[in-house]
Amino acid sequence: MTKAVAVLGGGSVWTPYLIRQLAELEITGDLQVRLQGPNESHLNDVADFSRRLIGESLEVRTSVRIEDAVRGARIVLNQARVGGLAARLDDEVIPIRVGAIGDESLGLGGLRAAMRTFPFVAMAAKAVLDHAPDAYVLNLSNPSDLVSRAWRAAGCRRVISLCDYPQNSMREIAGIVNRPEGATRFGFVGVTHVGWMIPPRDAQIRDYLNRVSDLAPWLREWEAIPTTWRVHLSNPSALLDRQRQHPGQRARQLQELAEELRRLVRAQDVEGYRLRLIERLPLWYSEMAAPAIRGLLGGKPARLVVGMPCEGLLQGMKPDSQLESWAVLDKDGVHREPIEVSPRCRDDVIRFGQSRDLAFAAMMNASLELLDRYARSDGFTSIAASRLCWSELLSLGAEVAL
Repeated sequence: MTKAVAVLGGGSVWTPYLIRQLAELEITGDLQVRLQGPNESHLNDVADFSRRLIGESLEVRTSVRIEDAVRGARIVLNQARVGGLAARLDDEVIPIRVGAIGDESLGLGGLRAAMRTFPFVAMAAKAVLDHAPDAYVLNLSNPSDLVSRAWRAAGCRRVISLCDYPQNSMREIAGIVNRPEGATRFGFVGVTHVGWMIPPRDAQIRDYLNRVSDLAPWLREWEAIPTTWRVHLSNPSALLDRQRQHPGQRARQLQELAEELRRLVRAQDVEGYRLRLIERLPLWYSEMAAPAIRGLLGGKPARLVVGMPCEGLLQGMKPDSQLESWAVLDKDGVHREPIEVSPRCRDDVIRFGQSRDLAFAAMMNASLELLDRYARSDGFTSIAASRLCWSELLSLGAEVAL
């Protein structure tokens, strides 16, 4: 039986790495990947290049029409970047100009990206509901929490947000204490890059952590370790000072790399592509998307940190608020694990979740009242809340560029 995976935004220069990961999955039945995007030339280049990488081990099709791509699909993977990397550059730079943090997921930049993405999600969701109503929607597009909620608001209920940041953060901490195998034993709870890693009940690991000067104070006070973005939330002015020195640096670097990868894909230069890809290895495919697809399609179950509605998992949080935590994905669906966290960390996550609730409300209905309430609630924006000109901040391009 053919198991189809539709990839929205399939013309991305990172997609061949995804195809390579999917070709190595061990699942029963034939796997078919359908790449969808607005640029037929990009789609064909990526498909041809992917076939060079994997041979005949996987069927790869292309389609400009979303309806054709998702028809009968078991999985819909959304990686569409509305506005392309040029829009991401604006998302990073424009907030800095008004004195707020610039990022594609958080703060004003994340809100811009979400508002720009919502019309596409509404259109794509209709196609999924009409032609693949039972499909799982796996979202990779940032800001992951707001875009995933947009899919649900448009009627799709089986939506899972994937982001490799939490698991990479836990792997980094485990590496600090020379226990890389312990990464999966950390607990995690958070919302869109802002979260807490809870060390396992392992005396050796905790002893190591308490000797690390940057971590010990957090452990004593919070009984957990913050993600880097949670640290930034405690002192956003320090981050803003660094961003002002090189505004948009990350986005510009990605633009340059993507342009070079596009050239190599067009030239069908496999070796050159592999060498340049190392500069920005898309771990969101190997660590998140491919294992999730494998598990949901009946292969080896995947244990991942995923974003989904809270639905009572964290006491005190609204049921429809987005929450990231550990879950097992298998042929029967998503099985979320209980969260064990200190009351202080729990309340901290709930507070940030409430700010993201306001961001979602502002995305859906950009009234000045909602926008101002959101800006005052979010530590990444509140430092500039009194100086915001919303008409300038939310001047958005509507095109989809991939």
